[in-house]
Amino acid sequence: MDSQGVDKFFAEGESLGGWIALDLAVNHPDRVKGVILNTGWGMKFNPGSVKEAHADLEGLRTTSLNALNNPNKETIRKRLEWLMPLGGTTDELVDLRYALWTIPQTNTALKEYYHWLFHPTCQQYLFTEEMIASISVPTLILWTDKNPFHGEDVAEYMHKKLIKGSEMVILRGAAHWPQWEMPEEHDKAVVNFVKKYDK
Repeated sequence: MDSQGVDKFFAEGESLGGWIALDLAVNHPDRVKGVILNTGWGMKFNPGSVKEAHADLEGLRTTSLNALNNPNKETIRKRLEWLMPLGGTTDELVDLRYALWTIPQTNTALKEYYHWLFHPTCQQYLFTEEMIASISVPTLILWTDKNPFHGEDVAEYMHKKLIKGSEMVILRGAAHWPQWEMPEEHDKAVVNFVKKYDK
């Protein structure tokens, strides 16, 4: 941002990007006009606060490592179908992901990433409820009704209990890639939020 002369901006983070958006909101609120948490990751909730589908997390680990250790069109497709079990995986997406994940440097980096993502030490880097509750910048919680691992109840909990003044939009009929599964609805929600707070 400094190198590009950008003082503040709106940050939308989807999945792992949600972790980054949380980091900006919690630790660098002076650099963001607002954040959009799109089916985000990187949160650690108190026991009993929300439902967490650990089988979904294991599915992510298994399909990801299978695709990285044996990159072919079939394993790549299964990985994408974990993201979008309701449909939306096209041959073009499979071809693109295959091209990316078979780049040697990319493949090595992603294996390292997934190793640490599922390592016990990763827990110390997750944002706690107390940290999430400290968010003071405008926040849109953009979620889906079929998001794996962290479902709709997580969005409602953050909206109603943790992030004061936040807004929430639930896109129904989508899973983990609403920007691809429901692009018009996703874009409308994001544009409306940005227009409201772009001062």
